[in-house]
Amino acid sequence: MRLLCLAAALLVLLERGQTQQHDLTVAANEGASAEQEREQAEDEEDEPARHFKATREWQEVQPGEVLPRGVHVRLNLETGRREAKRLDDEEPGESQKRTDVSKEGRLLLEEAKDDSSKSLPEKPRAAWRAEEFKKKMSSLKLKAKSDSEIVRGLLDHYRNATAAGKEPLLRDLEYLVHQYDTAVDFIRMDGLLVIVPDLNSTSETLRELVAFTLGSALQGLQEGIQLYGFCSLVPELLQSPDVDAQEKVVQAMLSLAEICHKEFQVHLPRLHSLLNAYQREVHSESQLKTLEQTSDYFEGLLHSLSQLLDSLERKQKDEL
Repeated sequence: MRLLCLAAALLVLLERGQTQQHDLTVAANEGASAEQEREQAEDEEDEPARHFKATREWQEVQPGEVLPRGVHVRLNLETGRREAKRLDDEEPGESQKRTDVSKEGRLLLEEAKDDSSKSLPEKPRAAWRAEEFKKKMSSLKLKAKSDSEIVRGLLDHYRNATAAGKEPLLRDLEYLVHQYDTAVDFIRMDGLLVIVPDLNSTSETLRELVAFTLGSALQGLQEGIQLYGFCSLVPELLQSPDVDAQEKVVQAMLSLAEICHKEFQVHLPRLHSLLNAYQREVHSESQLKTLEQTSDYFEGLLHSLSQLLDSLERKQKDEL
C-alpha cells in the first residue's frame, strides 16, 4: 500500500514538473519575442537619415532625404519636386568654408571701419587690424573707407571682370546694399545698370547672384523705383527656378507692393503658381521629423508670398 502511495506521489510530482517546465518555456519564448520586437524598434529609431548626395548637376530630392548645407535648391513646377546641386566647381563642404571666410571678411570690414573712425595712435592693435583688413582686400585694391566708396570700387572692378571674377564682387555688393543709404548710393552709381545685363549670363551661378543683389538693393528702397522701371523689372526675376532667388524677389516685391501694385497685377498667375508649389513643399517637409531638417524654410517663403498676394488682391478690390 505504501509503495502504491509513493508511486502515485512521484507521478503527481513528475506531472507538475513537466507543467512548470512548459510554463517556463512559454514565458521564455514570450520574453524573447518581446525583446526581439524592442531591439527591432530600437534599430529602426537608430537608423540614420538618408542624406542627399549633391553633385554639379541638378538632381531630384527624394522624400525623406536631408539636404546638406550650401547647396542650390530649385523647384520644378512641372513635377512639383525639389531639385538641388552643389555650387559649381566646389567639392562637398567648400560652400561652408567659403561662407565662414565671407563672415570673417565682413567682421574685418566692420572692425576696420570702426578703427579708422578712431584716431588712437597709442593703440597699435587697432592699426594692426586695419593693416590686416587692407591685406585681405588687396586683391581688389580697395581701402577700408566708407561703404559707399567700397561699392564704387566694387562696381569699377565689376565692369572689367570675367564671369568668375564677378561672383565674389556680387557677394560683397549683396552684403553691402542691405543698408538703406548704401543701396541708394548703389542706385545713383548706376549699379543696377551695371549688373542687370548679367541676368542673361550663361553662368547660372552668376545669374542667381545678380538676382540676390537686386533683391537686397530693392528691399525697403522706394525712392526712384518707378523712375528706373523697377516695377516691371523685378517681377521678371521670378522666372528663376532657384528658390533662394525667388525668396529675394518675393521680399523685394513685398516692399514695393504699395508703389508697384499696378505693374505687379499682371504677375498674379505666376505668384499663385508659386504659392501652390510652396504649399506642397511645406506639407512634404512637415512629414520629416528628423532633427537635421525642419520645415521653417518653405513656411517662411509661404508666409511672405501670402502677404504679397493679400496686398495685391486687396489693392485690386479697392480699384474696382
